[in-house]
Amino acid sequence: MLCSYRSREEELLAACNFNDPQRVQHLLADGVEPDVADERRGDSALIIAAKNCHWEVVRLLLQRGCQVTGVNDRKRNALMYASSGGDYESVVRLLGAGSHINGQDIDGNTALMLACRKGHLKVIDTLLSSTSRLDHATGVTGDEEKCDINAQNKWGQTALHDAAKAGHVAIVAMLVFHGGAVDAQDRWLNAPLMYATLYDHANCVAFLLQSHCSISVANKGHRTALHTAAEKGHRGLVNMLVTAHAPLDVRDADGNTPLLLAAINQHKEIVRTLIQSGSDVRLTGSLGKSVLHYACSSGFVDVVHDVTTMVDDDDLDRSDVNGSTPLALAVQAGHVIIVRHLVARNCEVRGRVCRTAISELSLLAVALRDGFVDLVPVLLSAGSDVGCFRTLQALHLVSPVITRNDAVLRMLWSHMNNTRSLEFHSRVIVRQCLGRNIRNKIQQLPIPQTLREYVLLTEELQ
Repeated sequence: MLCSYRSREEELLAACNFNDPQRVQHLLADGVEPDVADERRGDSALIIAAKNCHWEVVRLLLQRGCQVTGVNDRKRNALMYASSGGDYESVVRLLGAGSHINGQDIDGNTALMLACRKGHLKVIDTLLSSTSRLDHATGVTGDEEKCDINAQNKWGQTALHDAAKAGHVAIVAMLVFHGGAVDAQDRWLNAPLMYATLYDHANCVAFLLQSHCSISVANKGHRTALHTAAEKGHRGLVNMLVTAHAPLDVRDADGNTPLLLAAINQHKEIVRTLIQSGSDVRLTGSLGKSVLHYACSSGFVDVVHDVTTMVDDDDLDRSDVNGSTPLALAVQAGHVIIVRHLVARNCEVRGRVCRTAISELSLLAVALRDGFVDLVPVLLSAGSDVGCFRTLQALHLVSPVITRNDAVLRMLWSHMNNTRSLEFHSRVIVRQCLGRNIRNKIQQLPIPQTLREYVLLTEELQ
C-alpha cells in the first residue's frame, strides 16, 4: 500500500496521519526530512501528528530535530492543535522543544484559548505554568516568555471569555487565579459574565460574581447581564443577579429594561420576580408599551392584577405608539378575565384599538369581528361605543359573527332599543340579521306549510 505514494515525503505524512510510529521511525532513519509539509494546506508532519493527537509520532519527530515553529495556512502551529485536542503528552514535549506558547492563528486564537474551549484542564494548567525561551524571530534562545492569559483574538475575546462560554467553571476559576481579567470586554463590549449568562452557566456566573466582576457593565447594545437573563428566560440567573444587586431599570439601546424584555418574551415568573424586586412598572420601551401592555396582550392575569395596584389611573389608559391601550390589547387577544378586571378599574372602553386600524372600529367592533362574543356583554355593560357600526364597511367586518350568533344579535338589539345608540341604517341591518335568523329557523320547523307561511307573515308585519 505504501508503494502507491509518489514520494517518500508523502509516505511520511501519511504515516503521521495514520499513527504508524514504526513506519515514521523507518522513514526518518532512511533520511526523509522531518520538516516536510503538505503542499495544499501547509500542514507539516509535526502538525499532522499533533492534529490527530499521535503523541508517539510527535516524540519521534522532535527527536529528529523537527522544527516546532512551523505553521500552516491558518497560521496554527503544532502546539495549538495538541492543546485543542487535549494531547497532554504532546503539549509537554512541544513546550520543552521551545514551541511558541503565545502564537496566534489567523483568527488571533492562542493555544490557551483553544484548550479552554474544549475544557482540557490538564493542558491549561501546563500552559499557564510553562514558559518559552525561544526567540521566534531569530530561532535562538531568548528571554523567558510566559503564557499571556489575557491575550485577545481578532474579536477581542480572551481565554476567560471562551471558558465562560463553554461553562467550564473549574477552568474559569483557574484563569481567574492566574490573573485572568474578569471584566475584559470584547469587540461588542461583552464581558465573560455576559457569555456565562447568555448560555445559562449558573456555576460560572456565581464564581464570577464571587470574584467581584462588575455586575453593571453594559455591552454596545447597552445591555447588562440582567437584560440577557431576563430576555432568555434564565430564571435562576435572574434571581442570582438580583440578589447580587444588579441594576433593575437600566435601559438598553431600544429603551427596554430587563422587566420589559421578560414581558416581551412572555417569561411570566421572571416578570413577577422583577416586579417584586422593585422594578419600575411604569417605564415604557421604544414602542411606548409598559409591562401592563405586554401582560394584557399575553394574558398574564396575576401580573395585571399586581401592576394595576401599583400604578395611577392615567397609566391604565396610557396608549402605545400605535394608540393601543392595555384594555385594547386585552380585547384584541380575547382575554375576558383581564378585560373584566380593567373595566372594573374604570378603564376607558370607548377608544379605538389602534390608529392604524379602520377608524370606525371600536373595542366592541373588534371583539365582534374576532369572534370574542364573551367580551360583548362586558363591553356593553361598561358603556362601550355601539355606534361602531357607523359605516357599511365596519358592519361588513363584523357581520359574519353577528349573523351566526342569535345571542349577540338579541343583545345588540336590546341594547340599542334601551340606549337608542345605533344609527338608523345600523338598526335596520341588525334587525334584518335577526329577522333572517328567525325565518330560517321557522323554515326548519316540522309544521304545515300554511301555518309556516302565516307565522312568517306575522313576523314580517311585526
